[in-house]
Amino acid sequence: KIDVVLLGDFEARMLGTHTYDQLHDWIESGGGLMVLGGYRNLAPGGLWQTALAKALPVDPPPDAGSIVTQFEKPFTFALTGEGLRHSALQMSSSRSRDARAWSTLPQLRGIARVGAPRLGATVLATHPTATFTQPNQGSAVVLATHRYGSGVVAIFTADTTWRWSRHARLAGRP
Repeated sequence: KIDVVLLGDFEARMLGTHTYDQLHDWIESGGGLMVLGGYRNLAPGGLWQTALAKALPVDPPPDAGSIVTQFEKPFTFALTGEGLRHSALQMSSSRSRDARAWSTLPQLRGIARVGAPRLGATVLATHPTATFTQPNQGSAVVLATHRYGSGVVAIFTADTTWRWSRHARLAGRP
């Protein structure tokens, strides 16, 4: 059991330095953080400029001081082997059924580009075609997590998951 703070896409300056410092310390002592990516929070001047930057499971993009690059083509993310086994992504007792369910969700419309996963991070999902800017670093991260101090931090770099809830409503499910 863990308490989790969710941070969506918002201007990082909406919270002050003191708040970011407190949130960082809270995570380090056992709290959880889930960052949902977007144009503002992962942009230059976003969370990369706060105390939370060092807690994220990915590095900032190498050019974090310039305009943020988004991969903006619709895509279906690819679960990694770790993603297929991770409890947060299990919906049933069957990994193959879960993989099919994830792959049939409506496509996401893009992701914020982040740097490489940090040492000890677990990448749970990647972009099927986008890669990092440095050679040999692999596919761009869509979902990654890691332990930070006694806490847990995850990042989901897509900002259009609202399309998934719409899909369920259209299919007649609440």
